[in-house]
Amino acid sequence: MPDVTEAARLLDILGNRNRRRIIELLRQKPCFVTEISDTLMLSPKAVIDHLQMMEREAILSCQIDERRRKYYYLAHDILIDISLKEMRVVSPRAAEEDEKNERLRQSVAMLGRMIRAHDQLLTSLEQINHDIELKSHDITNNHKEIFQNEPNICCVNPLPPRP
Repeated sequence: MPDVTEAARLLDILGNRNRRRIIELLRQKPCFVTEISDTLMLSPKAVIDHLQMMEREAILSCQIDERRRKYYYLAHDILIDISLKEMRVVSPRAAEEDEKNERLRQSVAMLGRMIRAHDQLLTSLEQINHDIELKSHDITNNHKEIFQNEPNICCVNPLPPRP
């Protein structure tokens, strides 16, 4: 869990408004203590305390110029992304309800598939019935002479009349 520990450490450091202001100032350019103190209107001692703490934590580094002034700068840029996420506590009863709802959803989906299959079969059967009627009429109409000459042959419509 080093990532969690590191995040907690950074949040502790950045929890102080003045340290955040110092970091924002140092993002723009390196500064020395007096410059930070004057710009942010903080006492030099408070600035030094914050700088030393952030230097110990390796957030800041410093460099001494030819006039022996310590310039502080960010050792690493800090990017923190904090997001809030709603926690959903699922009680056993709610989990059971979710399971029932899922079973119901699956049953309704199955019923929908069955109805579509039924409709397709019905359409196919209607087409077959229509084809049988056409063929039956064709036989009856085109071969009347056979039926008239042969008393033992009769043509019966195998399908009931359509409503």
